[in-house]
Amino acid sequence: MTSSLQQQPLTLRFPPPSCAQSSGVAVNDAVIEAFEAIKMKHTHKFVLFKLSDDLSEIVVDATSSDADYANFLALLPPVRTAVR
Repeated sequence: MTSSLQQQPLTLRFPPPSCAQSSGVAVNDAVIEAFEAIKMKHTHKFVLFKLSDDLSEIVVDATSSDADYANFLALLPPVRTAVR
């Protein structure tokens, strides 16, 4: 018994087309370029993202091709304690 339905290849797009609409936060073009550089070219070991100062879009905070974990930790923002 053969099925007349053929499986379609799964296509993933970054960012998903509805992400800016659902959150109200845009994604900067540099974010997409940095993501592609990690995914396809392997030019970065890590990328740090953050919200822009006006909280309107996601931007690249830092990139590095250094594999040293201590350098990665040094680039992270300090931990903030929540006051309740």
